[in-house]
Amino acid sequence: GRPGWHIECTAMSIKFLDPPFEVHGGGEDLKFPHHENERAQSNAYLGYEVAKIWTHVGLFKLGAEKMSKSLGNIIRIKDVLKRYNPSIIRIYYITTHYRKQQIFSEKKLEEAENIYEKIVRVYNHIIDGLNKADEGNKMDFSKYKEKFYSYMDDDLNTPSALSIFLSFLSEVESYLRREKKYDYSTLIDALDFTNKVLDIFGLKIEVKRLDYEKLVELIINVRKELRSRKIYDLSDYIREELEKLNIMLEDYGEETRYYIL
Repeated sequence: GRPGWHIECTAMSIKFLDPPFEVHGGGEDLKFPHHENERAQSNAYLGYEVAKIWTHVGLFKLGAEKMSKSLGNIIRIKDVLKRYNPSIIRIYYITTHYRKQQIFSEKKLEEAENIYEKIVRVYNHIIDGLNKADEGNKMDFSKYKEKFYSYMDDDLNTPSALSIFLSFLSEVESYLRREKKYDYSTLIDALDFTNKVLDIFGLKIEVKRLDYEKLVELIINVRKELRSRKIYDLSDYIREELEKLNIMLEDYGEETRYYIL
């Protein structure tokens, strides 16, 4: 029962975790009586405040009930990970403030997936833009940075911080679509802020490399179809343009082979 539970946590935390603690956390359902009793017991034994900060998170619910082992209504993370990238699950959590209750929703997971896809898309556009950047119109992103950190300093207001970060990404994407020339320092600034936000939220972005072999094979198949329709001028154009990229095509009847010069 609970009386035993209080002293068990007190004894184990003091023996194994070396108080005082910077942060002691738990679910909002543990505020009273568990944490009040644990704090009273610990402080009485130690003679000082056992934790500087006590923080409590909202309960995770499945419908009207809280999710718990005792109720047998657990949705396991390992099962969700079979369908979603870990970063998508992190986004799912930070769309709700940590002190508010969260109700499990497949729709919300799909929304988190859309957010993740936007982050990946813009991140890759920034990387690609840096390869072409030199001198162009500059952009100032300071207002987004100030708002982001202001929200994070306000009791870890992650939903608002995420929202302003997405607005920042939309601004960057608009810049990349609008401008013919990109300013290098602007994109470096955008990349730096993006990386900092990803680090704060614990999100990982993989910059995937193009499978050039499959791309060349696709182009060869398109060219083969053009030749079968006797559209030789366009077929020759494709071969000539590939040669400029040091991709050499050789036709052997209906078969085409290639090599890199």
